[in-house]
Amino acid sequence: MNYIIYLLLVLVVLNPALARRIKGIPSPVINQIDKPLSSPNTIIELQGQGFIKGMPNAHKVILTNNEQKIKAQVIKANGDMLRLQIPPELSYGDFDIYVQIKTRLLKSKRSKSSEPLLLRPVAPAKPDLNYQTIQHQSELDYIYNNDNELDYELLDEIKIGENKIQSFYYQDGFQSIKSEPSNFYYLPELAIENQLEINSELPIESFAVNKFLGTKYDVSPVTNTELNELSRHYYLKTPSRERYLEYSIELSPVFIEQIHVTEPEYALIKNRSSTDFDLSNCNFADSIRDRYQFTNETIPAKSQLRIETNLGLNDTGADQLKLKCSEISIDQFAYDKLDEAGFGIKLRTR
Repeated sequence: MNYIIYLLLVLVVLNPALARRIKGIPSPVINQIDKPLSSPNTIIELQGQGFIKGMPNAHKVILTNNEQKIKAQVIKANGDMLRLQIPPELSYGDFDIYVQIKTRLLKSKRSKSSEPLLLRPVAPAKPDLNYQTIQHQSELDYIYNNDNELDYELLDEIKIGENKIQSFYYQDGFQSIKSEPSNFYYLPELAIENQLEINSELPIESFAVNKFLGTKYDVSPVTNTELNELSRHYYLKTPSRERYLEYSIELSPVFIEQIHVTEPEYALIKNRSSTDFDLSNCNFADSIRDRYQFTNETIPAKSQLRIETNLGLNDTGADQLKLKCSEISIDQFAYDKLDEAGFGIKLRTR
């Protein structure tokens, strides 16, 4: 159809007298409005056929109801799409859309959209929730700010795991467009294991686990972290519990920070605590045997110590190095790949 219209345009430009004999051109067709629920002064697209590409001014778009009739500005035109600006002066209500191709030389009949354009107050901002986890359904009213101008609505019936809530308001007797949804989690204590499952600390990957079904709910985005000198704590906040499903990791004062696998082999030990640490009863070991025995070394507080020796590290495959003190393994560094500098890339562990 666009080819026919272009051909007619060329002909009438070359022969203006022909325009007087042209009775009309095919009417465009509106199949769909991309955002049938919109607000004044926003942009929508009409999808259909028979529009003239690159000639937005050739399209006359009228929005009308029983009270108003206003022309909308067409911003862009393709053969199957018109992009237009809804006039800001339109009031709220349901509007019919009429489209007509009209130039000095060509004119079509008006065509009407099969669906109305519903103009409503603009959507409020995405809800800023006070809490993103609840234990009981009775806590639902506590998760959002008590704004008397807003109403809140669940997108679906509440369920264990992730849920969505959105807000809206009323203006001039019309309900506004609903906001983008915010997520929150319903994790009843009777159905959930009493600790989070932490699969990774950096970046954080945490899960609440259904004790009956084994289902895991990814709560990484709402997990709170507390880092102390010798411990790490991961938990959720609810209206009734400041530290819900808390998972704690106790840390040894010293740990293996890096190992250089290629020649020269060495390990870097770091003391994360605020006191010196005596290594006299400690040694390095791999999965086969002891590799290095400390004697009278001490690692000062908040510092590191480099031990360069033959540690029997595998530079062609996976291996691990353990730090043992009084025959108790207090840390291990496991790897299966090396970086370009020959350092082992530590495998993530819980």
